[in-house]
Amino acid sequence: MEQLESRLRKYVAFEDAVFARLRENLPREDGEQLGSEVVQTWRTGPTAPTRTGRSTRPPR
Repeated sequence: MEQLESRLRKYVAFEDAVFARLRENLPREDGEQLGSEVVQTWRTGPTAPTRTGRSTRPPR
């Protein structure tokens, strides 16, 4: 359990560092656009992959 906790803490620290660098280097408008695209994809994307790893949603 301690090993898992240690790995999770390292992973969270890495993510924090990545997002901090994004905030510093990505123009606000680009960040807002990227965020909107992520939210839209999250809302319209497949809920779960099939056993083959493909989406259950038909192509558009």
